[in-house]
Amino acid sequence: MPSFATNTICSLPKQVAPNTPFANLGGGSWGKWGDSDGELDFGCNGGKDSVKIVASDNGDITAEYGAIGGAQTVHYVSAEYMAMQYTGLTPDEKKFRQQYVDFCDKLSVKFYGVKMPDKFRKRLLDESTYSASGTANEYAEKVGSGYVNLSSNKNKNVMVLLDVHFFSSEAEYKKYKDS
Repeated sequence: MPSFATNTICSLPKQVAPNTPFANLGGGSWGKWGDSDGELDFGCNGGKDSVKIVASDNGDITAEYGAIGGAQTVHYVSAEYMAMQYTGLTPDEKKFRQQYVDFCDKLSVKFYGVKMPDKFRKRLLDESTYSASGTANEYAEKVGSGYVNLSSNKNKNVMVLLDVHFFSSEAEYKKYKDS
C-alpha cells in the first residue's frame, strides 16, 4: 500500500497534522537502526520519535511516533500518547487527548482512505475502557483495507497511556501485533 511506503512514512506527522504538537514528530529517513532478524530492524532515523506536548512541575504529556519494518516494507506504525500528572489529570489533558485522537484519525485516512470507526474513536476517549491494572486493555479492528489495534491504561488520575498501532493488513497485524 503506497501510504505505508518507506520513502514517505517518516514525514507523515508533519504532513497530516501541521500546526499541532504532533507535526514535530517523525522526520528523518527510513534506514537500519537495529540488529534483529531483518524484518523489524528498520525505522525512521534522524527524526524525533518523541515530543513533550506539556512539561510542567505537575507532570508531562508526551507523544511518540514510530514506524517499524524491514528494508523495503513498513510492518506497522505506532502513535502513542502518555499523560503523567502527579497531582491528578489537569483539564487541559482531555484537550490534548482529543488532539491525539484527531491525529490518529488523520493517519488512518492517510493509510486506509477512511477515518477510524466511531467505536474505535470512542474507545480512545472513554476512560472506562482503559485498563486500571498493569496490563493494558487491547482492542483491534479492521479499518478500510488495514487493521488497527489499541492498548490503553489508566492509573487512577496519575497516568493515561494510549498506543495505537496501524497495520497495512490483517495478515501484518496477526504477524507483528506482539512485536
